[in-house]
Amino acid sequence: MRLDKKLVLTLILVLTVTTAAILVWAQDQRRQNTAKVLEDLKPFAQVYERIVDYYVTEVETEEIIEAAIDAMLEELDSHSIYLSKHEWENLMIDTRGEFGGLGITISIRDDFPTVISPIEDTPAYRLGIQGGDQIVEIEEESTEGWNSEQAVSKLRGQPGTQVDITVYREGLEDSLYFTVMREIITVPSVPYMENLNGVGYIRVSRFGERTADELEEAIVTLERQGVDGLILDLRSNPGGLLDAAREVSELFLGRDTLIVYTESRIPDGNQKFVSTARRVHDRSPLAILVNGASASASEIVAGALQDNGRARLFGQTTFGKGSVQEIYDLADGSSLHVTSAIWLTPKGHPIAGEGLTPDTPVADGTEDGDVSLRRAVGYLESE
Repeated sequence: MRLDKKLVLTLILVLTVTTAAILVWAQDQRRQNTAKVLEDLKPFAQVYERIVDYYVTEVETEEIIEAAIDAMLEELDSHSIYLSKHEWENLMIDTRGEFGGLGITISIRDDFPTVISPIEDTPAYRLGIQGGDQIVEIEEESTEGWNSEQAVSKLRGQPGTQVDITVYREGLEDSLYFTVMREIITVPSVPYMENLNGVGYIRVSRFGERTADELEEAIVTLERQGVDGLILDLRSNPGGLLDAAREVSELFLGRDTLIVYTESRIPDGNQKFVSTARRVHDRSPLAILVNGASASASEIVAGALQDNGRARLFGQTTFGKGSVQEIYDLADGSSLHVTSAIWLTPKGHPIAGEGLTPDTPVADGTEDGDVSLRRAVGYLESE
């Protein structure tokens, strides 16, 4: 069918005018937003000017500005932070062969750096540091009000050097004191697997670039041994890369299945992540072990498999680290990290601050062996 030339030209004209109108509207909105920001900043500029000119002693203007920025971010969540040029450079240093650590991942809870979990076979793990421990002092300096990057920069250092930390652990009356020898931290994603009389057990300690590959190798090995079910142990797994969480989920979820999605105010901030898997391990029932130190990418995987009916969760409510930070490099070499979105499971459950509730809750701190593992094995044997 041939289109009338006049009709085509009319459509093109309408589209051109509409596009131009949208661009003009967008530019006008930006001008209005800029004008509002400048108007809102007037009191700040006036206060800053009076302090610089009239305060009883001369002040360091850089310190005043940083204090003002920190005060603004205190009104937001604990993951929205400002890092000075020095702090940002220190965070970005490549630790391979130069710097060592304790072997812990941390977040901020109740205004203190808090251990999400120690990494297996590291100095912190061997000393008995636990998920949930609050680091209240580093080298006798209070950490109250610090962000996680400030704590990391103090904890990290040359391998073979020591750092003193003071820990508050819930349920204990007195603080705990540790002197930790720093080491280079290198940890495989899948440190352990075992055939438990026909049930495959796989420990996943982190989510890195090779996690999905290492996990699939373990799954294939156990499947060849004829296991009738699989257990993924994500307890005390602090998370890692989003791509790794997606790739691990794709090992168990069919193509086009929703894994996780985000909600945000920024343009293109609302995203959906769906499985693109071509080969799925869906023959065996699946159980996942979690606890209060299972965080971030661990929660994305556990939530995706739980909500899609692919796995049953055993253990305790997870940590609740489910937000996205945009990083903005500033002109002076510093950086601003702003929480821009939250993660939600396929059924719309927000991970941040709430965590995931297991299908089979198991009390923490039991002395009667590994109850979560026993319950998971029993479940798979009955399937």
